[in-house]
Amino acid sequence: MAQAKMNFSTPQGTAQHPWLNKADTKFDEEGVYKTELIVPQDAAKELVGRINEFAIEQLGTKISNALMPYSSDPDTGAVTFKVKSKFAPKFKDSAGQLMVGDTVPQLWGGSVIRVAGTLTAYDKGVNVGVKLNLGAVQVIQPAETTNGGDDFGVVEGGFVAPKESKEANEFSDDF
Repeated sequence: MAQAKMNFSTPQGTAQHPWLNKADTKFDEEGVYKTELIVPQDAAKELVGRINEFAIEQLGTKISNALMPYSSDPDTGAVTFKVKSKFAPKFKDSAGQLMVGDTVPQLWGGSVIRVAGTLTAYDKGVNVGVKLNLGAVQVIQPAETTNGGDDFGVVEGGFVAPKESKEANEFSDDF
């Protein structure tokens, strides 16, 4: 193999299923910091090309069976990059200043971010591919959350519960 690692940074995109402020421990008790980043096709072309070149250099003929850290939406052409790490990422704001502690906003799905890190290839018999290892996150625009609140207004002509059901529901937020 010619090169073990290569640095990368993505164009800005929209975070999907981010676990960036704290690690996801659902399937790994040590935790994993991760996100999927949805980037418009035109903006993603350069990085996809670099990933493909890296894969060819590292994996040679095995590239035909390699798992790649991105996928394309057949309808929109948008590219989704999958990035993860066992280590907490560094955070920077849109001006490139380092953020720590309470200055780091909670990042939800829909946040506009960029990510940076290293590309690595793996070849473990049948499992062959390239990984995007998360190192840093640049926060462009954090998404807001409603904290599960409901902002439902009146809908004219819709279903209206019988009076006794309304009174029972006034004391319960359970669905």
